[in-house]
Amino acid sequence: MYRGFLLFGLKAKFKEGTILIQMIPFVLLHFGKPEVETLSTLFYRHPFRLYLLPRQILLPAFLIHLFINIFFVALITGK
Repeated sequence: MYRGFLLFGLKAKFKEGTILIQMIPFVLLHFGKPEVETLSTLFYRHPFRLYLLPRQILLPAFLIHLFINIFFVALITGK
């Protein structure tokens, strides 16, 4: 929720820099989790930035994030 506020609320003032502003707390929240999950937050930022952000559509990003979370939980727990 805070990411949407940061992305769309600060976009007029910081333009492309808004992506970096919202990415910092997001990556920090992933510290302590498996490294592959933390690194994936950096990798998936670019497709979201290039395609979804200019169109201001959140559903595909939500669904991709949901799939990634389910995948990592299944991978880690073995279920």
